[in-house]
Amino acid sequence: MKTFDNTQESSEKGSEIIQKSSEKKFGDSKNKSKSIGKTAQKIIDFVISDPSMSAEAMAYKIGISSRAVEKHISKLRSMGILSREGADHGGYWRIIVKP
Repeated sequence: MKTFDNTQESSEKGSEIIQKSSEKKFGDSKNKSKSIGKTAQKIIDFVISDPSMSAEAMAYKIGISSRAVEKHISKLRSMGILSREGADHGGYWRIIVKP
């Protein structure tokens, strides 16, 4: 029975390691770092490469629905990482960097 318990603990630890490695950290590690997922990190990468890219274009490049991209953008906006500057069609995305 002890070996089963050890196996269970090691498998739980293994899943924690996998889960932690799949998350990206955004921000300074000394301060409160913010965990974001892979898709949100891809959205940030797209904003860095082309700030005027639309959510629909991001969805197409990532391979998910535009609604899913909108949800990720909403999450990033509520976390204070991303903001929209200007008009809906002529504006651009801005990444907010806090000192």
